[in-house]
Amino acid sequence: MMFNEDFQAEMLNNIAEQLCCAYPGLDSAKAASIATGILESDERREAARKTTRITTGLIRARQDCLIFFRLMEEGWGETKRLPSGAIVAENAPVSWDERLNFPKRSRQAAASKRVRQTCPGEAAQYKQALRDWREARRRYLVTETEESWEWYRAGKGNRNSVAYRSKMDLNHQGGLGFFRTRRLFKYTFGELLPRLQERERANKEMREATARMIEMRDLIFARMGVPPAYRSYV
Repeated sequence: MMFNEDFQAEMLNNIAEQLCCAYPGLDSAKAASIATGILESDERREAARKTTRITTGLIRARQDCLIFFRLMEEGWGETKRLPSGAIVAENAPVSWDERLNFPKRSRQAAASKRVRQTCPGEAAQYKQALRDWREARRRYLVTETEESWEWYRAGKGNRNSVAYRSKMDLNHQGGLGFFRTRRLFKYTFGELLPRLQERERANKEMREATARMIEMRDLIFARMGVPPAYRSYV
């Protein structure tokens, strides 16, 4: 979509203002530069879409990918036991997404299954990268204050502290694997750095995990046959 100069200037100003509101410390010149990049990216995407033939297969593949990513990031909702004894999930956040046609549980399961079958390696790596990001983010947030950091490390009465879980889990055979995969901890008590150093390490690992997620996301879209112009919600 092409805009006249006045309308484009107004859009750039609105985007820059929203960025400044969302990030109070952001310089106005930097905000304007980011806004220009966003608008140019939108224009390139719209131009690319005009050259792509829309098919039912493309629409479904795109929806499969977007549903899969929403399920990975937001979960399957609440669990419910049926009279047969089977346990199913319902009320997943993606169920209320109008842009994805309010996918029901069966549609969510079909989309997730198709993505996992088409690109099992990339799906597994995306899931692991998301898990790594969540663990690093949790570690980053608790380093904000000395009090929260001490509670996370070895808070008195905190049975989910790193010190307590390290002691309890590592006393059992296979406990280290359980500690790292089920407890959402990456480092044992003895492996943690001082608070500010740990904050830097966690921030670095968050960026690395984000980069892996973006890479795997693009690979999944590519394996599913979705061109770059159709890899976003809008």
